Amino acid sequence: MSEPDSITELPINGFLTSFNSANVTKEKLQSLFDYLKINNIHVKPEKIFSLKEVSEAHRYLESEKSFGKIIILNDEVSI
Repeated sequence: MSEPDSITELPINGFLTSFNSANVTKEKLQSLFDYLKINNIHVKPEKIFSLKEVSEAHRYLESEKSFGKIIILNDEVSI
């Protein structure tokens, strides 16, 4: 039995993404932000949800309306 090919088996309008936050540090994030600023790169999330709207955010990501990334903000934590 061969390994599944996630690219050819992706449903229409489906997306394959991966993110491992285990090794994200404050320094790495700052380096990323500096790179974006130096190179004048503007990143816009598709949609922003509050932490209270996390269920709605999941439904949105699973819908056909979703394209790109979203941000979920924790209103209880000040940055």
